[in-house]
Amino acid sequence: MPVKLALKQSSPNLEIVHDDEGKQWEVCFKQIADLIKLQLKFEAGVEFDEKLPFSASNKSVGVVDGEDLKITSKTPKGELVRTFTVKEEGKELEIVRILVVSCNSPF
Repeated sequence: MPVKLALKQSSPNLEIVHDDEGKQWEVCFKQIADLIKLQLKFEAGVEFDEKLPFSASNKSVGVVDGEDLKITSKTPKGELVRTFTVKEEGKELEIVRILVVSCNSPF
């Protein structure tokens, strides 16, 4: 439980940087004084391996959709879509998980 408590009490830091053409991107998410860090470097529209903090990895693609950056990842539990939006009030992160459920049913 101490980790959950630390997560609740900490403020995440999100940095989003791109080149002038918007092709090369870097997204860095840090929480609990850099204890949990996720850093992504990728080219927009090109699939890349997303290395997760606890040794797993996913196949992901980042695309620019209007003013938003969307990163779609294929995970063992389904598809994960993260939408990063920068507004005057600050940055927003929306996360949507699409679970893939399979069942066998005789018809």
